[in-house]
Amino acid sequence: MKKNKKAVIFDLDGVIVDSESIESRSLELLIRSYGKKPVFNSSGLIHEAGVSGGTYERIKKKHNIKEGREVLKTKKRAIFKKLIKSKKLKPLPGFLDLIDNIKQKNLKVGLASSRFPEYILLILDNLDARDYFEAIVGLTETIKHKPAPDTYLECANKLNVHPKFCVVLEDSQTGVEAAKNAGMKVIGIPSIYTREQDFSKTDKIVSSLSDINIQMIHEL
Repeated sequence: MKKNKKAVIFDLDGVIVDSESIESRSLELLIRSYGKKPVFNSSGLIHEAGVSGGTYERIKKKHNIKEGREVLKTKKRAIFKKLIKSKKLKPLPGFLDLIDNIKQKNLKVGLASSRFPEYILLILDNLDARDYFEAIVGLTETIKHKPAPDTYLECANKLNVHPKFCVVLEDSQTGVEAAKNAGMKVIGIPSIYTREQDFSKTDKIVSSLSDINIQMIHEL
């Protein structure tokens, strides 16, 4: 078995934790606060999981809400934060075993998400998982949303590992594209919300984190 991989970089939503349902619940409560009836998609969500941008414009149009986009974003983030703080989250199956195995093999571990750092840390602290990661990267004024490679490139930079030695774990098409745009290998883990998306660019597809082992990571 070749052993040329040096780091594993996790996405957050849909890979480590099912926060998509909480995201959708936040948007539902936001819409209801305007006296409107929420419109759900075929996945049972209000937003499109893993799709970058356009959520608030779609909500405004579908529900005939006149409020400005920035006001909606601020209100929704407050609702999301309250929901996260009101319940104990659980990591998705296989996360704890996989990350323990990765650590035992002395691979570096990072996290790259299209959320803002404040909300990434809020979720990780709820899971008691912040200390697992040597680098945590979210959106900033200079780091663009996936499918731009920014989050993954910055994470590799913080880990001091060349992108070609990194393996990314992703659950969405835009996330896969971001990792490939960064020059990294990708294991796709389609969720119940993203399984209809295009995962053809992945190097490997599995059904859950429980299916991933160290040999698989090194063989990519």
